[in-house]
Amino acid sequence: MRRLNCWIDANRIADAVENVPPAIDECRVGRAHQVVVVRKAVGTAHPTIESTTLNPAKSQSEFWIADEYGALFAQHDIAVIDDLFEIAGTKLHKATLPSWRERLAVDLADSDGKTKRFYIKRFHRNTPGRLLKSVFAGQGATSPAQVERDWILRISRDGITVPKVAAFAEESLDTGGSRSALVLAEMPGESLEKWVLRQKGAVSSELVDAVANVARVFHSAGYIHRDFYLSHIFLTNDSETNPKLALIDLQRVMHKPIRFVRWRNRDLAQLDYSVPIHIAGLRQRVRFLRRYFQVGGLRKAGLRRTIKAIARKSAQIAAHDRRRQARTTKAGAV
Repeated sequence: MRRLNCWIDANRIADAVENVPPAIDECRVGRAHQVVVVRKAVGTAHPTIESTTLNPAKSQSEFWIADEYGALFAQHDIAVIDDLFEIAGTKLHKATLPSWRERLAVDLADSDGKTKRFYIKRFHRNTPGRLLKSVFAGQGATSPAQVERDWILRISRDGITVPKVAAFAEESLDTGGSRSALVLAEMPGESLEKWVLRQKGAVSSELVDAVANVARVFHSAGYIHRDFYLSHIFLTNDSETNPKLALIDLQRVMHKPIRFVRWRNRDLAQLDYSVPIHIAGLRQRVRFLRRYFQVGGLRKAGLRRTIKAIARKSAQIAAHDRRRQARTTKAGAV
């Protein structure tokens, strides 16, 4: 898909609209000095909505909606970046989330009255320092929202199930910094973190194998998650005997970083820490490692040092979490 992404002086809006290229079906001036371009993608029934900022201060803006959701978003008048920042929804609170980041769930009804849920990640007023830190691993991305969008699209191409990107927007602000937003379609199912809370005994061998397989494929493709906890692995079909898994929360992903094995072990340690002992005891954890490393026996495969490193890091994560919880409890008692 081609993007129309340029700079136009506010006084030339009329000329811009009058000289819309033939490939573009409609052009109109929207809010915040934006001209919204609706382009019909080849072979699709719904248009792709894009926008170009018309701002004398030269603040650049990009807005994109996936073809699949173009008609639904148009029905709810979602056409410019302001709409994503103004839309109301259920805020999803997280204690560790900084004030400049926001997550919310939004339900949109289609023309048949069926409701679709979307999750919006909004990044307010990114300063240059925040931007550098959040996009460092994004290889050329210009906002935190674009980082995650790019990783989702790339990982999906490698055959790993991830959320669908419904919309994306970013805008550089004339006051400095930028803001951006990412809209993800709701995935079926629930996180394994929530799923295991309802389980009373050890999980099935099929589920252990499925988690090991998705971890192995992900790492074999060169990716590091950096938040590889059960909360970020989705069971999409609620089947323990034929589980279908997906990965979420991919903004912090890295690809083939220096000291890859160290980062991989950290991922595996995070997963080990997040799995309750009553769900997966020693037998299940050994099975996971054998499946992940594709070996018949861990001792013969020479994995003793690797397993010790994973266990050591898992213990460090547990100790860090206990200290954090103690600080939170103490602060709440004051």
